Amino acid sequence: MPARRLNFDIIRIVIDYAYHGENTVALVSCAQVCRQWHIASRRFIFRNVRLSTGTLLTEFETLLIADPDIGMLVQTLHIQPRVTGTFPTAASWVAAIPRVLPAKLNRLKHIELVHLCENGTYCNTRFFRACDAFSSVDRLTIRDSTLGLNLLYAFASSLPSLKHLSVGFIVPPIASAYPYPEQLLDPRFSTLTLDIGQLYPLGLPSILGWLAKSTARQTLRSLDIHVHAEQVSDLGMFLQRHGALLEDLSLTITPALAAGLLVEYEAPAISLDITSCTSLQTLTLFNLDPAFVNDGGIFFTPTRAQTGHYVYRRPEDDS
Repeated sequence: MPARRLNFDIIRIVIDYAYHGENTVALVSCAQVCRQWHIASRRFIFRNVRLSTGTLLTEFETLLIADPDIGMLVQTLHIQPRVTGTFPTAASWVAAIPRVLPAKLNRLKHIELVHLCENGTYCNTRFFRACDAFSSVDRLTIRDSTLGLNLLYAFASSLPSLKHLSVGFIVPPIASAYPYPEQLLDPRFSTLTLDIGQLYPLGLPSILGWLAKSTARQTLRSLDIHVHAEQVSDLGMFLQRHGALLEDLSLTITPALAAGLLVEYEAPAISLDITSCTSLQTLTLFNLDPAFVNDGGIFFTPTRAQTGHYVYRRPEDDS
């Protein structure tokens, strides 16, 4: 049977399979079969757009001008500057993104920033004021980047509809000769995923302090956080003061930084009081280092969360 005569539901299943398999070549091939397949493939091809150079940004802008309907199909904008040398450097073309794309991507939901190296050179106050035009974006992901925390706060405070913030591995910049931009909006996100890694030892206390001063402390409902053993007390103080409305807490505790540096290291006892989290419905603990389970231990003061969904996982559960 000719491909053009297949039932449209079957065509959609084939194309959906290619999309979830992240096979871009297969998707493009599907779009070239016939007009019917082209229509079905189009929304998958442009759902996620990846930009890595200024040239690609220019070409994408030209495409949007030639066919404005493409802009309505884009849901995720993945920005990952290409690393050309031994060390990543600031990418000037990133600064043009909020000036040229928001009006053309009026259904964009997610911005993901990867391998961003920025100390305020290009991501300045003018840049963040322009980001305000991304009014439909409700999800921001920043990971594997070299970034000052003040710039992280500026990013999270520049999107008016932000509901979900995810911060992965970040490294502090060596120095910055540029003033940090102001925070333009008061963040009001409801979910936060935080795993900044080991190279920012003071990062977590700073982020929790920033969160405590923003309106997000009242709107936050879900927290997925990775902490080192010595940072549990910082998290505990935050939850005692601002955890009353939190509904979902996922906690990963990793060995203290000193555990990997000292030959003889005694794991401390860890205690986390979550009695203030009176709205908690789900509590998940996983990837706990055995030393903290067998020697120090983790003790949770009882809370009404025990009547909800509780998951406890040790490292061997993942093997």
